[in-house]
Amino acid sequence: MDSNWLTALFPLLGVGMSFILLKRIFKGRLSRGVGFILNAILTEKSRIGIQHTFGHILTSAVTVAMGGSVGLEAPIVATGSAIGSNTARDLRLSHRDTTLLLACGAASGIAAVFNSPIAGIIFALEVLLLDFNIPFFIPLLISTATATVVSQVLYAEKFFVYNIVAWDISSIPFYILLGIGCGLVSVYTTNIVEKIEGRFSKMPLNTRTWLKGGLPLCLLIFIIPPLYGEGYSLVTALLNGQTTPLTSHSILNQLGNTHIAVIGMCVLIILFKSVSAALTVGAGGNGGVFAPSLVIGGVSGFIFSYIVNLTPYFDIKSPNFIVAGMAGVLAGVMHAPLTAIFLLAEITGGYTLFIPLM
Repeated sequence: MDSNWLTALFPLLGVGMSFILLKRIFKGRLSRGVGFILNAILTEKSRIGIQHTFGHILTSAVTVAMGGSVGLEAPIVATGSAIGSNTARDLRLSHRDTTLLLACGAASGIAAVFNSPIAGIIFALEVLLLDFNIPFFIPLLISTATATVVSQVLYAEKFFVYNIVAWDISSIPFYILLGIGCGLVSVYTTNIVEKIEGRFSKMPLNTRTWLKGGLPLCLLIFIIPPLYGEGYSLVTALLNGQTTPLTSHSILNQLGNTHIAVIGMCVLIILFKSVSAALTVGAGGNGGVFAPSLVIGGVSGFIFSYIVNLTPYFDIKSPNFIVAGMAGVLAGVMHAPLTAIFLLAEITGGYTLFIPLM
């Protein structure tokens, strides 16, 4: 348990470093999340400040590298959007073309980080380009394809590696039940994040705010170690049938790898991953809920299949339900079902699961 305290302190330090950068270097002028991009499109003629072209790289890197309970996706989208917007401004392009370049940057970010060009295009169309025109498609296609190739050349490792299992029609009722559950989980996740971040947004960016968010974050990670970092390694372990990472070094470790310990830790992760993500951002860190949503969804799908398979009457394929859970919660939190479907199909290589994902 002593090592747990040391591990739990790393996120506090990472958030503190991000906090210093936000306060001293960027003077609090670095908007976080994806919402400010939509605001720029709707009210600022798609103009995003130049500080966003490099600020998110610095602050999110120290936040996530030190174990902050958020993902890099939102900062990457923000960086890509800012690069596109500022390039358009330098070229003195129209509002329409500026919006298109902004969307190309955002789509390229998604495509590069997940090696998923189709999901990047759909994200731009579904979330950012509210007034879509057919000519927009070609620039989006070129930018996401280029970003994916560059990403593959520089970093070819896949996010999730597991053996795809064919789904059968008898499992459809279970996918429907999981979808309903994921909807409820996504509502809970969204409400928790909005309430906590809303409360912190009213506080000044100072040391007291950092400690108010950072110390509870440390405590949560000490009690529930899987909350440390993005959480993708946990999802990969679950996809490959490994449950030991759930309970090792946790408060439930003494129970061993029992059914009670596994189910209990899954419930704790579902309840508190959103809390830890919101505390990370509220305390001064930089990151988004994209990765937490995927992790919460993956754990939700796992616990659902785990409980069903404890009964002597059913035997459903756990990896398939983990992937479906990831898509379900991400779709609910981001209000982007098509993005979730294509993203999970691409990053898991699970096009055979296309119908269940829908």
